[in-house]
Amino acid sequence: MPHYSKIHPLILDQRERERVGRQLLAIAEDYFGDRLATAKVLDVGCAGGTITALFAEQTVQVIGVDPDKQAIERARRSYKRKNLRFEVADALKLPWGGERFDLVVCNQVYEFVPD
Repeated sequence: MPHYSKIHPLILDQRERERVGRQLLAIAEDYFGDRLATAKVLDVGCAGGTITALFAEQTVQVIGVDPDKQAIERARRSYKRKNLRFEVADALKLPWGGERFDLVVCNQVYEFVPD
């Protein structure tokens, strides 16, 4: 699996990720309103999990996925909530077949997708 966090260490910068995460959360709050509290969220390319954890504070369930095993291990150590989990997974081959999400966050991922 790729180690994007070694190649691009800024993707683990907690302060910057919190800033971006709060912006994304504000957009979601504006769109979903009170329904955000019952939303199931998938964070594709979650890296160290900062944005994922912010969404877990406001939603019923959040799953963060990233192909970078080291980043996922860091996320698991850093953020622990009952409604939050992190998985090593390729965004092009997600392991959940028919599972549905109300919101998919995909921040700073496009530059890592080959096609």
